[in-house]
Amino acid sequence: MLLSNKTSHISIIYRIISFILSLSPITHNIYQIYKMVKPSSTTLSPSSFGWMMNNVIVSVMVMMLITIVVVTGSSSYSSSPDESGSGSTNTILDMCNPDTLYDMMDNIGVDPSPKGIDRLGAYGSWYSPWTTKLATSNQKYSLETYEPTKDFAFWLEVRPTEQGRFVPVQVDNNNNYRDLIPIGYNARSSVYEYGGTPIVFLNYPRHANDQDFKVVFINEDQALYLHYPHRDKYVPLRLTPPVTTRNTTMRFVDGTHDKKRNRIVYICEEHFPSPDNPEEELQQALNYLCSIDLRTKEIKIIEQGRDFYSYPRFNHDFSKVNININLTWISWSFPNMPWDDTELYVGNIHYFDGSLTSKYRVSWFNESVIDPKWGIGDDRDSLYYISDISEGYWAIHKHNSISKTNQLIQSPKSLGYIEIGEPIWYFGRSFYDLLPNKRIMATGDKYIIDIKIGMGFEKYENEMSIGRSIKTQKQGVGCRDEYDCSVTILGGSPTQTTTLVRLLSSPRKSFQNNQNNQNNSQQQKVKVGVQVDVSSIRYQDKDKDKKDTYIIERFGFPYECNRQTGQCKSVYLLPYHIEFQPLLPLDTYDSRFISIPVLIKFATSDGHFAYGYYYPPTNPLYTNAGQISNASNKPPPLLVKSHGGPTDSAEPVLNMKFQYWTSRGIGILDVNYRGSSGYGRQYRELLNTKWGIYDVDDCCNGAKYLVENGFASNDSLLIDGGSAGGFTTLASLTFRDVFKGGSSFFGIGDLDKLAQQSRHKFEFRYADKLVGDYKEQRQLFYDRSPIRYVSKLKVPVAFFHGADDMVVDPNQSREMYEHLKAIGIPTLLEIYQGEDHGFVQEKNLQRSLDGEHFFFSKILGFEAKCLLHNDFNIVNLNK
Repeated sequence: MLLSNKTSHISIIYRIISFILSLSPITHNIYQIYKMVKPSSTTLSPSSFGWMMNNVIVSVMVMMLITIVVVTGSSSYSSSPDESGSGSTNTILDMCNPDTLYDMMDNIGVDPSPKGIDRLGAYGSWYSPWTTKLATSNQKYSLETYEPTKDFAFWLEVRPTEQGRFVPVQVDNNNNYRDLIPIGYNARSSVYEYGGTPIVFLNYPRHANDQDFKVVFINEDQALYLHYPHRDKYVPLRLTPPVTTRNTTMRFVDGTHDKKRNRIVYICEEHFPSPDNPEEELQQALNYLCSIDLRTKEIKIIEQGRDFYSYPRFNHDFSKVNININLTWISWSFPNMPWDDTELYVGNIHYFDGSLTSKYRVSWFNESVIDPKWGIGDDRDSLYYISDISEGYWAIHKHNSISKTNQLIQSPKSLGYIEIGEPIWYFGRSFYDLLPNKRIMATGDKYIIDIKIGMGFEKYENEMSIGRSIKTQKQGVGCRDEYDCSVTILGGSPTQTTTLVRLLSSPRKSFQNNQNNQNNSQQQKVKVGVQVDVSSIRYQDKDKDKKDTYIIERFGFPYECNRQTGQCKSVYLLPYHIEFQPLLPLDTYDSRFISIPVLIKFATSDGHFAYGYYYPPTNPLYTNAGQISNASNKPPPLLVKSHGGPTDSAEPVLNMKFQYWTSRGIGILDVNYRGSSGYGRQYRELLNTKWGIYDVDDCCNGAKYLVENGFASNDSLLIDGGSAGGFTTLASLTFRDVFKGGSSFFGIGDLDKLAQQSRHKFEFRYADKLVGDYKEQRQLFYDRSPIRYVSKLKVPVAFFHGADDMVVDPNQSREMYEHLKAIGIPTLLEIYQGEDHGFVQEKNLQRSLDGEHFFFSKILGFEAKCLLHNDFNIVNLNK
């Protein structure tokens, strides 16, 4: 009986321990171990070894249980070092874990009212899997791609987790990655402050361990370094002195290799010390084309006289017949910017001494030319370039250096008024490239465009087709024809961040089987109405109502349709198609939480229209996500984004910072205000003399349009922007009564002071076009400066700026902050050391995003959850 009672008591203890250990995920694994080692109760006796072991197990398990209870109990009051804010509880900690939210979402069908979440939660306070860390430091920003080979591809990326280091990277066909510069080096040029292509390939690797593979790169100290990337522990050899402020200094960018003379021709920028203070530089640097001999390190100036230069490119047809070699380049001078009027030149380089013997101008006046490239193979006497002289849209043109004639390759109208090209803020941007047999691959709008000169074109749209940079393998070893040569792009989409992609060409089966089949020619017919669904029409001719035919697009292909007969024929159908092969891992974000942008067009001032991409709040954990105004639901807040430039543009590529807001219940409107690129020269020039007026009108009218249609709340409108977008933000908050608050990122508050004190040559006369001639119309600069009318500003503003900004002086933000502080307006100022015009360091990307969220939460009265930082000093908050 005694044994029976003991056994019964032990069994009860087993059951209690088993029950408690199985309650939570934290103790579940211990419970599984306990079940495996627990002796059977039927074999227990007071004298048995099993009885003794059982007592030991029970004692150990009880002690572990007590420890777990103590630890988990105390942790429920501690904060997470990664994702939670200070003082977060265990519930908050769990809800700040993306895995918790994913698990909850997977079970939402079974449990539509999960614990720990209010599915009608306040906008701005939604729990989201898109954490601050994911939206910032987990991202590697790909900037440009370089000429690939069959076995390797190359690109430049920015790494926030390495203090914003710029690193050229190599990848092979087996997804093996290799940095092309050692740790401790940062491939970044500061020419024109924005920089650009920092590396020149002197040759290309033949295999994965090619000891002869060599490059020259520009380090952050602005010195040139020769490097052999495949040699282990090789220390880069410095070719030029590093930049100092005590001596004349030279900076370099966007080089082109002169193989015959073993030299590189660069865009050079020379800075000079101030005679009054050797520690400071003169306001204006000098720019020219120069060459550096890789053997002697001698630097020579080969072309000068203009204020700016870009895109030096050699014709690499080094035949023994020709003594001279062709070099092309672009130049321009004040007050023009490169999207206003640039000069395209072709010059002859003497075979022996490398001097420029003669030159002639290819472009016309009032023509913006960018991205020149020499033809290849039998087309080597042709110079291709992008110009906006035809129909007012950037399009590819061709110059014959023998006949001195120019021709348009593909009409912008035939492409649906898609621009190929963007403003060249950064050096070396490549918007198209050439393949053998007069084939061209280009990027434009949301498409990759495949052009066959004399035959036609096709457009491809998918999750990787919004291209930022494109490069092709040049004809030679391993590259025989347009099917065989490698092509790489940096491409993305609304559901994919920009990534590296290889484009593969293969003949269409129909053309392989019967190239003479007329059904596969331009006469192929489809029936309108039945076979062409309305939802598949992506664009139409603007003048379609005035003509018998009009253009539609179905599945990426254009068709010309007859209005009377209802028949359509394929405008073009090339004998090959393109496959997209990612070279980097694609995003694995949960698509249920991704906000897909919608292109909107809205009326604005002076009878014009403007455009923008609207990102609705998207989070399936909340039942009020995506709803518009109705009797029982208030529409969500809206954050208007004003892009920089101002001659830049908003593009609908997946941006995790945007998704950070939309997944928390705040909509985004990314405005392409008048003056933005991508809509032709006429739209781009609408902002001339109207900066601070039209851009402000368009941001305000875009917000009002969404309010009127029930997509945003009138009392919850916010705005932010960086650089020129920061000026638009501050002007909107000062001169209009639309927004309840905003944030300026390295923005301009004082146009008058910017014009007087700018240390930034590239944009020194930019405002002459955007506002007016400063000497003659200085009052306009004064009148449009928000800081001069700060008494009109009645809403809170936050400021974020880099301490080393050479484009917009950080004092612009400091002075605006001090004015608002003095008059009692809630305001916040964050100055980040080691950052210049734009943030690239992990800690500052995270802190600025958290800071803006925290600031807006105080303005609109919601709780900002799961912040990494919440120690922000908002002055005048209670006034």
